[in-house]
Amino acid sequence: MGIKFSDLSHHNIGEAIFKNGKFSHEIIHAMDWSKHQAMGVTGTIMKAIQGNYIDPGYHELASTSPLAYNGAYGYLDYTKLHYSIGQEIQWGQKQGQNICEVTAKYNHNIKLAIDYEQNAYWEPLNNKPETNYSFQRANRICLAMLTEIYRLMGYLPILYSNLDVTRHLNKNFFDCPLWISDPGDIPPVAGKDFVGFKDYDLWQFDWNADGAKYGNFKGNDRVDLNWVKNLNNLLVKPEEVIVNPPEIVIPVVEEPVEPETGEFASYTVTVGILNLRTQPVVSGSTLIGKLFKGNLLRISEVSGIGDKQWGKLLGQGWWCCLKEGKNEYAKLN
Repeated sequence: MGIKFSDLSHHNIGEAIFKNGKFSHEIIHAMDWSKHQAMGVTGTIMKAIQGNYIDPGYHELASTSPLAYNGAYGYLDYTKLHYSIGQEIQWGQKQGQNICEVTAKYNHNIKLAIDYEQNAYWEPLNNKPETNYSFQRANRICLAMLTEIYRLMGYLPILYSNLDVTRHLNKNFFDCPLWISDPGDIPPVAGKDFVGFKDYDLWQFDWNADGAKYGNFKGNDRVDLNWVKNLNNLLVKPEEVIVNPPEIVIPVVEEPVEPETGEFASYTVTVGILNLRTQPVVSGSTLIGKLFKGNLLRISEVSGIGDKQWGKLLGQGWWCCLKEGKNEYAKLN
């Protein structure tokens, strides 16, 4: 297939010890790079961070790798519960800053990457990403991390994900180099297995290669392997002039401090979930939060549009639908 990359972390060179009721890999050993090279690996992308956490194996791997191509990735952390879109964006930006700071001294020649995948906190997509709040939240945090790396490094990072996530991403991600995870013998096909991206640039084809053959520390029996399709898209090129860089727009919603005084009418939410939006319409507005049955509302303005009656929250400028036809979503107290 051509150029073979690995992707590595402390799970390849850490010593598994039982600590505080669980296994830890904090004791780090050397990678046998000669075995790596003997198996035809010429490049690697190493885990550098996960949120605020620095991978225990990163500095050992990054400082000793003799391979021709070296890069680093950050595992996107979107498990923290945030109370606003602004906080979500700040957390994504912080992760972008973290990976740039941690990797700076190694001057990797492969672009930084973001590992964006599902975890236990994610509701099933069920092919309806537009109604999946955890997916939309993860998207916002990932996009904020992506744009912060772009701001600091001058290039769009590589985006790692699987087919299930990739097929639901929007146009803000499509200019990133794509690192697709789809283990097997047949590579994924653009336009068939995923859409939006012109093609993949790196294909993770194996999660279970024999770690002993590739130089892992004993007891770490697996290594991930990848085939490179478009090396130029992965490389950092300081001499390259970026012309008309893609515009990425993050919907930022200001959250002013709610005043203690002002004229308002008091309502109570009567349905299980009531959406908050930036405008008194569904199409063309941004979903910025949710209210729940029993929540109290202070409505400073009511607007009737079609068969819907919208209420504006006091001091925030956000809107919710109070009534639609005969269906009442919030009642006047």
